[in-house]
Amino acid sequence: MSSAHLHAMALSKRLLLACLCALAIQPVLFAGWVGLLYLWVGEKVPLAELLMLSLIILFIAGVHLLFLGLPTFWALHRTARLTRLNMALAGFFIGSLGAALLLWPVHQDGGSFSATWHGEFREFTVNGRPTLAAWLLYLESVSLYGTHGLVGALVFDYVWRRHETT
Repeated sequence: MSSAHLHAMALSKRLLLACLCALAIQPVLFAGWVGLLYLWVGEKVPLAELLMLSLIILFIAGVHLLFLGLPTFWALHRTARLTRLNMALAGFFIGSLGAALLLWPVHQDGGSFSATWHGEFREFTVNGRPTLAAWLLYLESVSLYGTHGLVGALVFDYVWRRHETT
């Protein structure tokens, strides 16, 4: 085998390992969030539901990694802009993108919506207009998903750099 072929194989293994580690951290991070919430309110963690939701998290993370994360990684790599900060920022942006689009609190139907949030009853939409609580919930949700992307990107970056070939 030529040295170019061996180098390409090593690069592929390195990339695969970085991807697997970035994906593996997602259900762990999710279980941590959920576990803390249940412990905070003093309830038992529903393990069966947590396992099922973890599989969904893995699927969503895999789609994000494949269609957004890897192209962004290669763009940063090819333009010599592959820094931890750029990886973290890209990861946060990619992780939060779907939530930012899907959870946008402005609706045209003119309805109202209220719910309990952080232990208090809040109005989120009044006559079709979002309240301050709606915008804060939106920022909280987007940040939570962004944190998943940030952690995944930093794990990917760590493994990628740790297994650098000489």
